Amino acid sequence: MITEERELIIEEELLIIRDSGEIPEIAFHSTLEYLTRDGEGPAMVLTEEELSALHEAVIKRYLEIIRRDLTADNRSLSLFRGVERARVNWARLQRFCKRVQVDVAIYREDVARALIAFMTLECNEKRPGQASQSFNCSSVHLCDFISALHIPLDQLPQDWQGLCVPAKRST
Repeated sequence: MITEERELIIEEELLIIRDSGEIPEIAFHSTLEYLTRDGEGPAMVLTEEELSALHEAVIKRYLEIIRRDLTADNRSLSLFRGVERARVNWARLQRFCKRVQVDVAIYREDVARALIAFMTLECNEKRPGQASQSFNCSSVHLCDFISALHIPLDQLPQDWQGLCVPAKRST
């Protein structure tokens, strides 16, 4: 296959992954199928560099989604999914990075900063004694997220535990 044509095909697939929906890993697997095994695809044998570029596109898309859901300016938008979805996508990103042997630690600080900033703003805006109106994460899941991001508790805003709606007791 001509190098220029090959580059254009890979570039197009990278854009598809970067513009994918909520789970970029699905777009990645579809891309792999199309590029390497699909009878209507180009039947490529991907180089390590091309595969790494595809992995990077998945990672960038996950990070974009996570940042979107930890950005307070997005709270009123229909695309906003909140802290719970950011937590789920961080876990997905961790699993993906482990599978493709990429160190997720290099992205951890950026996501941790975004979570701390979001929590700080939420703490500053909520009424005393009430849970945040836009914080959609349980306290257990929030603690799991904080732990996964290796955030020291002294970096969190005062009254951060009050952000979550208390769990309902079963009767």
